[in-house]
Amino acid sequence: MQILIVGAGISGLSMALALEKAGFTARIIEKYPNLRSEGAAIALPMNAVQMLFYLGLKENLMNLAHTIGSITYAIPNGEVLSTSSLLDHGLQNYPFVALRREDLIQLLAHAITTKIEFSKQIIKVETDDTEQKIIKIEFNDGEIEKFDLVIGADGISSKLRSSMTHADIKEDLGISTWRFIANFKETDPIYFFGKKSAFMIYPISKDKVYCYAHIADKSKINLSNKTHLSHIFSEYCAKVNWIIQSVRQEDIIFGRLESISKPIFKSGHIALIGDASHACSPMLQQGAAQSLEDAITLSLMLKKFNCIDEALDHYENIRRPRVEWVIENSDTPIKSISSYITDQDYEKRNKMIRENGPLNIQKWKILFANDYFDIVDNYLF
Repeated sequence: MQILIVGAGISGLSMALALEKAGFTARIIEKYPNLRSEGAAIALPMNAVQMLFYLGLKENLMNLAHTIGSITYAIPNGEVLSTSSLLDHGLQNYPFVALRREDLIQLLAHAITTKIEFSKQIIKVETDDTEQKIIKIEFNDGEIEKFDLVIGADGISSKLRSSMTHADIKEDLGISTWRFIANFKETDPIYFFGKKSAFMIYPISKDKVYCYAHIADKSKINLSNKTHLSHIFSEYCAKVNWIIQSVRQEDIIFGRLESISKPIFKSGHIALIGDASHACSPMLQQGAAQSLEDAITLSLMLKKFNCIDEALDHYENIRRPRVEWVIENSDTPIKSISSYITDQDYEKRNKMIRENGPLNIQKWKILFANDYFDIVDNYLF
């Protein structure tokens, strides 16, 4: 089988590694001249770590990452609403870790034997239904090649997805974001939640933290300047303000939260994985996790079924319910803050957190109630 993977980010590299583990070979192309890590760092919940362990990366991952033991929710002045251990609630089977995004990408890239073809991208896609859905691809360097299967791992702005849908299906969630790494000592993550803003601190080593901040901003005003960040979070506690003041302007990554509320998994012999299929907000830290689950599930279906159409049908059938649940439970809380929140709503939310614990842990208890490989096995059975 001739397989092409489009994109050498977390999704594409994971896909290449999963295919190798399943006994397949594939070509992988990347439009940029080198590996890139869009975003400063990344938090990997238990299901993401389970997938990386399955791919044989346990030792190297744990050497690079900071292990997290608990999560704390607080209000802007620093008053703690709730702290919950990740060693409880059935969440202790795999660790929760955080690390530099660049380190994760390098870890995946070094693990695959496939040579990445850089500065290469698709400029034309043709499907021949009379030839068993063979896909003819024309590349930017003039090469024309035929493939049995093309896997889109080219992110939320996927050109491969656009060629399938002929439309831009991204949804702006009305949130402006900032991401950066700062020099600061913190043991476990702290989430500070205001009415329409939030600031989160994730330790990624003994003396560095990954910071993520957002604010409801439907007007899409450019808030990329550090002055805006300082002003917006000026009423937050001293810890937050010290971290903001310590970071350099050039190290701050400004962006918008976007989502694909109606995931697309396949069309003919083209499959989509990760953000190309189903991007959502980072509320449950499931971006990389769902990409990894996609890649491994698709590789297992291709190994199980000789017919590509059948394999892709089963890939979608397994993934769609879980992915749609993740999107719903990631995007709904985020969308709610982009609309007006009254003092009463704010106090109600804080009371719920005090009584029930951090919001993401509440959802993880549902998402991780069953081992993912058991879900796949039961489906196949």
